[in-house]
Amino acid sequence: MIRNLRFMRWFMKHGFIKHGFIKYCSMKNRFKARSHNVQGFTLFEVMVALAVLSFSILALVKQANTSVQVTTAIKEKTLAFMLAENVIAELRMEEQWPENGNFEKEETMANRDWYIEWEVYDAPFYKNLRTVEVSVADKNSKEKKITTVTGIIGKH
Repeated sequence: MIRNLRFMRWFMKHGFIKHGFIKYCSMKNRFKARSHNVQGFTLFEVMVALAVLSFSILALVKQANTSVQVTTAIKEKTLAFMLAENVIAELRMEEQWPENGNFEKEETMANRDWYIEWEVYDAPFYKNLRTVEVSVADKNSKEKKITTVTGIIGKH
């Protein structure tokens, strides 16, 4: 009985009991307000978080695309450089000294067709050397040179 009186006093003090009746609406509003503060994020917060996330993913995709483009360009330049070095090595291995003039050929390497042109001319200031300038381009766009390599060939 004493315990019941303590609860009754507490309920009366906090406004739950008035004139012998429990204020149902007041009690309902108190619990509702308390549970509302504990809930998760608002729609606006979720939308802002999604916008930030989408911009960061977009930046990552753009960076990956740039990386692929750079890797492709480096691969193309490396293959073109190897082709130019091969031409210079072939000219050095020939028994005869290469003639002066402009030359060209088409070659396939790494499943691609390449256009190679080179010019042989006398080296300045020394009569036993010839300079070779080799330019490599894609077969479909011969005007756009990918790389140019210069080498020197000595007389045997």
